[in-house]
Amino acid sequence: MHGRFWRSSEADGGGGGTPEPAIASDALERLRELAGDDCGEFLIDLFEEFFTTSREIVDEMTANQRDANFVELRKSTHTLKGAALNLGANVLAALCKEGEVAAKDGRDPGRAWVDQVEAEFARVRVAFESDVKVQLSA
Repeated sequence: MHGRFWRSSEADGGGGGTPEPAIASDALERLRELAGDDCGEFLIDLFEEFFTTSREIVDEMTANQRDANFVELRKSTHTLKGAALNLGANVLAALCKEGEVAAKDGRDPGRAWVDQVEAEFARVRVAFESDVKVQLSA
């Protein structure tokens, strides 16, 4: 399993070049190595749990940004950043890092940032459903 799972012209931030995949293939390979040969079902369950839990976290982040609750925003972005990194959702993790730094500095990352997080979360879900899940089920 080599290459990228998902490409989107929106993911490259307009900078041209090759966009970052929604789910990095090297991270998935690392997870497969850790979980063992017969790990497809386990990894599918892991991703599904990530989407369920992370949906709640993204909703919290949205509310915290809207309410300018930077203490809680920093906590929620930090939590999602770690989970995203573990599964190879590096663009999502980078967006969370931006929000975490802003919240730590007492700055509002802005509604546009929330929209980017939502869009990237959706892109990761699509990549999982259309590519990763299919490969893990094989």
